[in-house]
Amino acid sequence: NSGQELWAFPTASHVESSPFVTQGKVYFGAGEDGVYCVDALEGKEIWHHPSVHVDMSPLVWKGVVYFGTGYGESRIYAVDANDGKEIWSKVVDYPVWGSPSAREDTIYFGLGNGDFTQSAKPPKGRVIAVNAKNGESLWAYETGDSVLTAVPYREGFVYFGSRDGHLYALNAANGELRWKSSIGHPIVSSPAVTPDSVYVGANNGAIYCIDISTGNVKWWYDTDEVVGGLEIYSSPAIANGKLYVGSTDRYIFCLGEKGEAPPKLQLEDR
Repeated sequence: NSGQELWAFPTASHVESSPFVTQGKVYFGAGEDGVYCVDALEGKEIWHHPSVHVDMSPLVWKGVVYFGTGYGESRIYAVDANDGKEIWSKVVDYPVWGSPSAREDTIYFGLGNGDFTQSAKPPKGRVIAVNAKNGESLWAYETGDSVLTAVPYREGFVYFGSRDGHLYALNAANGELRWKSSIGHPIVSSPAVTPDSVYVGANNGAIYCIDISTGNVKWWYDTDEVVGGLEIYSSPAIANGKLYVGSTDRYIFCLGEKGEAPPKLQLEDR
């Protein structure tokens, strides 16, 4: 109501994680200081899971917190949401950067080497689906470069971008490719998924609207119309017929009125 600070919680390292808020609790990663659960009203610590570097946003699903690490030994974790005690952890082949998502008894993670600003040599990327109860692998899909984005689920499919310049849609049950849309530029922005479209930003400073059924580009908006040289790292959000997304150099964009699409540009001009 007022913007006045209600509480602040100090950590021993940086907080790059967005918080996951549920049932009066706030869960977040704190870099080298691990994962915390604090009371949402008073900011008091409920539990702390130390000794792991976590920059991603954790997922709370059916009483369990899921997260991974891209530092040291690459590993995914499941801990009890009430007390932070480890339920299971599994070593994976590549660093874990993308925030997990879930459907029923399956958890999806994006993996890869490199980082948000550059690829590693040689580049590696993968999306994995694991059993929520024990972490056992269900399927894996290889990409040409890192998957740093979240892997949202909608109506039987998961969607994600990669630094290899493609946006992907996979069958959530078996990992089979539904479509692969070439953007031509690294994608580190997590997609926003609606019933008919997938929205994502790319490192060329453009924001794309992709048909959810075919993977075809419906339209794209070039931020060069406002200022040149921007890149899109932040993930778009959809609300009340508008799309909101941040960019480098301190810009935030709001596109479209209700019932309208942003200006259409020719793909050849990108």
